[in-house]
Amino acid sequence: MEAVIMAGGEGTRLRPLTCDCPKPMARLCGRPALNYIIELLAKNEITHATVTLRYLPEEIRRAYPDGHYAGVALRFVEEDTPLGTAGSVRNATESSSDDVLVISGDALCDFDLCAALQFHKKSGAAATLLLSHVADPREYGLVVTAPDGRVRGFIEKPGWSQSVTDAVNTGIYILSPQALAGIPQGKAYDFGKDLFPQMLREDMPLYGFDADGYWCDIGDIGAYIQSQFDLLDGKVSAYLPNQAENGVYVKGAMPAGRYTLRAPVFLGANVSIGEDAVIGPYTVVDDGCTIGTRATVRQTVLLPDAYVGARCELRGVLVCAGASLGARARLFEGAVVGANAVVGRDASVAPGVRVWPGKRVEDGAHAAQNIKSGAARRGVFDDDGVTGEVGIDLTPEFCARLGAAAGEVTAHGLVAVGDDGSNVGKTMKQALAAGALSSGARVLDFGSAFEAQFVFCSTFCGADLGVFARAAGARVVLRLFDGEGLPLCRKWERDMEAHLSTGEIARCLPGEYGIPEQLAGMSVLYERALSRLAPEGLSGMSVTVRSANRQAKQRLTQVLDGLSCAPGGLRLHLTASGGEASFFDEEGTYLSPLHTLALGCMIAFEQGEDVALPYEAPRALDMLAEQYGRRVLRYLSCPADAADKEARLLAARQPWVRDGLQNGVRILGYLQSNGLRLRDAVRSLPAFAVSVRSVSLAGNPGELLRAFAGEMPAGVGEGVLLERQHGKVLLSPLKRGKGLRILAEAADMEAADELCFTLQKELQNGGSLDKP
Repeated sequence: MEAVIMAGGEGTRLRPLTCDCPKPMARLCGRPALNYIIELLAKNEITHATVTLRYLPEEIRRAYPDGHYAGVALRFVEEDTPLGTAGSVRNATESSSDDVLVISGDALCDFDLCAALQFHKKSGAAATLLLSHVADPREYGLVVTAPDGRVRGFIEKPGWSQSVTDAVNTGIYILSPQALAGIPQGKAYDFGKDLFPQMLREDMPLYGFDADGYWCDIGDIGAYIQSQFDLLDGKVSAYLPNQAENGVYVKGAMPAGRYTLRAPVFLGANVSIGEDAVIGPYTVVDDGCTIGTRATVRQTVLLPDAYVGARCELRGVLVCAGASLGARARLFEGAVVGANAVVGRDASVAPGVRVWPGKRVEDGAHAAQNIKSGAARRGVFDDDGVTGEVGIDLTPEFCARLGAAAGEVTAHGLVAVGDDGSNVGKTMKQALAAGALSSGARVLDFGSAFEAQFVFCSTFCGADLGVFARAAGARVVLRLFDGEGLPLCRKWERDMEAHLSTGEIARCLPGEYGIPEQLAGMSVLYERALSRLAPEGLSGMSVTVRSANRQAKQRLTQVLDGLSCAPGGLRLHLTASGGEASFFDEEGTYLSPLHTLALGCMIAFEQGEDVALPYEAPRALDMLAEQYGRRVLRYLSCPADAADKEARLLAARQPWVRDGLQNGVRILGYLQSNGLRLRDAVRSLPAFAVSVRSVSLAGNPGELLRAFAGEMPAGVGEGVLLERQHGKVLLSPLKRGKGLRILAEAADMEAADELCFTLQKELQNGGSLDKP
């Protein structure tokens, strides 16, 4: 009897294991699954087999270069187009005139195939299906048979209500020439969907044979791992290397060193194990693997050349070929690390998470969801808030967890949410709200708006924390604010990251769930607050509002109209977030966002106020404050302690610093009440310009900035402020520590650009920056 081994499946449920490896070549205790099947054929005196190929066919051909294995002659047939299970067999047996055994190349079994053939011939069957009995039949195709074995019907993956038998179709068949003739040539045709139902309709003799022995369909990661544990337990009649000790199978020499093996364990050739490591029970360590000192590896499969660093902890994990785990990495049940992927030092991978081939989990990061592209990052927050690519870095699932973490750090307080009106922003906002509600927090939903309006509404209503979601092309940005509308302190960021990493978030009881309180109508209060900033009105002035954000433009236009300000004349430009404003007048005077902020500060100084500004705001404003006998206080974007407490308290009372609409109306009101033109008002401002660039950093930013410690002024800030001949330079690390921000300030833009360029070159020549 000839055999056909079906070996063309992609094994999608086994990914990322099968991303670069055909399913039949998946290794079981150091050898491809296909080897076990061919050895089974040889044991049952089958000497010729045809192997059908489709997915990564050359990987299988290379494994059997001379066309023989275990005394079985192999012929390979490749499908150009998918033909289905039956069509594939028909394509491989065009000239066969004898019975044919069909068997899957990616299963593990030890059936007595000779006994099955005897039953087939004795019953006069046109086709015989080898059946196995399983504890839970719901994930299999069930076969209902009469007492003599004749098939009466099929039930595909039923629920318990239809599970009238525990006999399942193993995918191993014996087909007579009569059955083969019923398969059309060159056409997609399936055994379970087409051939066998047709044979039943035609009352052809179709039988089921209850096969004794072991059978496992290696259809998913769990079955793939369990089948190897079954091999170690001796449940499968198959070859394993000799036991060096009871339950320890060693392919080569026993690795040198002092470590502990807890049987059953399989060790491949050229394995290295560090001092005091603990391996097993139920662990497979394939050829060329390295396990570091004091690592613990249990119920885990390591494929060839995998590297496990010192003190790693692995429980129920699959680590694919060439993957590396840094020191103290922790991976838990069902986690899979694809070929050549990297899990960094002190990183963790949550149960069931799959890291695709070549991807990376950064040092200290927690991978809580599958990583198909990009990388798992250590920190959640970056310089713009929480950002990432839609559907990859940031998903609704992640936002729900972030919302729950927000509810947790606010002690189940008041969380405000808003969006920019985009579908992506709305979806992420709803997920944030759901997560916050699940933690027991109250949620205020301010609807679709722009960021500046959202921050006003959030602080007005006394929210403990606000999250605004907006789309930015293929990316999404989540901006988080504290109860005063300021960036979160580092403690809150760390607490949220810790809750996201550990998953330790309290869940409220069913009766404690609330619903978001809809407060989109708060825009009316925002308009009133804007109007109060020009108490004398703006009669006689003419201003045109420009903005890429339609809502911001409409909101300010309505306010100006209510203040009797006509369109035309001055042009007031708002950024899309509404956070900054700039001006053009009829005479060509341009006031940049920073100079508009400076004018707003000058108005406050004239009124006898100090001003709180972000740490990176121009230092020229300090000189302006001195002219009026006032001070500039600076708050940090992410303070580690309360060093900027005074500045933050003042900043909470000066939202116009971060709101372009408020500052714009204040300036218009100032011009109106003092009878000034814009160009007259700006004459008192100091001349300054700012140039900014971000550069990649090869080393540790702290180590780099330490070299400038002698030039730092007293006090703690964000980065290092350097005094140079033609201006000042602020060097500050990017939030993820992967780069450096150079902010140069000088009397004009040419000098500021030159400062920026010169310092970048200086750092590059010193080898601290990645060269472009």
